[in-house]
Amino acid sequence: MKAGLIKQFLAAIAAHPFLTLVAALLIPAAIQHFGVLLENVDYPGVCEKDYTQDFVMVAALRAGDSPYAPIPELIARYLPACQHVPLNAHPSPHPISMAVLVSPLAGVLSYTQSYALWMAIESLALLCALLLCARIPEQRPSAPTLAFVAIAVLSAFTSYDDIFLGQANFTILALLCVALLLLKQNRDAGAGVVFGIAIGIKFFGWPIAVLLLARKRWKAAAGLGVGFVLVQIVSWSVSGLATLRHYYQEVVPTMTAFYASCGLNQSLSTLPLHLFRGYSEHCYNWPDDGALAVPLFESERLLQITMPFLPLLLAVAIFAWAYRTPKLRDAIVGLTCFSVVLTPVVWGHAAVLSYILLISLYEYRASVIKSPLAILLLALWIGAVFIIPTFVPGSPHRDFLAALHNISVLLAALSSASLALWLPRISIARDEVGK
Repeated sequence: MKAGLIKQFLAAIAAHPFLTLVAALLIPAAIQHFGVLLENVDYPGVCEKDYTQDFVMVAALRAGDSPYAPIPELIARYLPACQHVPLNAHPSPHPISMAVLVSPLAGVLSYTQSYALWMAIESLALLCALLLCARIPEQRPSAPTLAFVAIAVLSAFTSYDDIFLGQANFTILALLCVALLLLKQNRDAGAGVVFGIAIGIKFFGWPIAVLLLARKRWKAAAGLGVGFVLVQIVSWSVSGLATLRHYYQEVVPTMTAFYASCGLNQSLSTLPLHLFRGYSEHCYNWPDDGALAVPLFESERLLQITMPFLPLLLAVAIFAWAYRTPKLRDAIVGLTCFSVVLTPVVWGHAAVLSYILLISLYEYRASVIKSPLAILLLALWIGAVFIIPTFVPGSPHRDFLAALHNISVLLAALSSASLALWLPRISIARDEVGK
C-alpha cells in the first residue's frame, strides 16, 4: 500500500512539474510564517494583536463595564501586561459580535492561551474554507491542484497577517462557503441563515442581501434576515440594548471619521484619495505605522472630479453586473469579493475574503487561459494578494511602490470581483461557439 501511494505521489509530480516547482519554492515561506506565529504566542509579542481588543471587551462585559471605553483604558484594567503597546485612545471599532465569537475562549482561558487557541481555530477555518471551495463548483479541482493552492495560500503574507492579528476573516469565509454549498443543494432557507450569521459577525458580504432580494430568492433573503437578527439578538443579550445602540450610533460614525484620513484604510470611498492625493497623517501613535502614502497619480483636478462619483459608479456597475450574471452562485462570489472594500474601514488582512474567487477559478479554469482579460485580472489579483503585501514596501517609503502597496486590497477586491463575474460570460460564449 505504501508503495502504491508513493507511486501515485511521483506520478502527480511528473504530471504537474511546474506546480511542483512553485510549491517547493513556497513551502519554506509557509514554514517560516508558522514559526513566527509560534514565536508570538507569549509576551511581549502577543500583545500586538487585534485579538487584544476583543479579549478586553469580553473582560469588560463580564465585569459589567462598558466594552467601548477607550482601548488603552480597558487594557490597563484587564490586561496590564500589554500596556506598553502604543494605542489610540478610542473605543474598539469591532462590533459586540466579535466579542461574542471569542467569548468561549477569552472568558475562560488566559490571554495567551485563548489567543493561541483562536489562532489554531482560524487556521482550521482556513483549511475548511479551502476544502469547501473545492466542493462547490461542478468542475472540482484535482488533488495536486488543491494541494498546490493550499500551499500557496498558507505561504501568503496576507493569510499569515490575518492569523497573526487574531482576526476572524477565515471563520467568516468558511461560513460563506457553507452557505454557498447549501445553496447548491437547493436549501435556500438554510443558506440564507448562514449568510446572515456570516454578515452579522463583521458586515462583510452585506450586498448578498440586496442581491437575493433583487433576484427574488425570498427564502434565502428571509433566512439571511433571520441569521443577521439572530446575531444582533445574541449581542444584545450579552451587552444590553444601550451598548448595542451606542455602538451603531456613536462608535461607528466616530471610527469612520477617525480613519478616513488614514492611508492604511482601503475602503472604496478612499479610492480617489489613494489615486490622486495620497495621505500625510499617521493614524497610530508610532511614527512608522504605514499610514503615509503618496498618490498613484497626483492630480487635484482628477480628485475633485472623481471623489463624489467614482466609488458610487463602481459600486453600481459591479452590482448591476452581478444582477445580470446568470448563476446566483457566480454573482454571490463576485459580490463577496467586492464587499471586502464596502465597509467604512478596511485593513490589509480583509483581502483574504477574496479567496472565495477560487470557486470560480476551479469552475471555469478552462476559460481563463483563453481570455486575455481574464489572464490580466487573474494576474492583478495574484499580485494584489500574494506578491504586493510580501515584496512591495509600504510606508515610510514615499514612492510609486508605496502607493501601490496602499491600494493592494482595493486592487484585490476589484480584480477578483470582475474576474468572478467575467468568467461565466466567456464560458457561455465559448460553449455557444462550440455548438
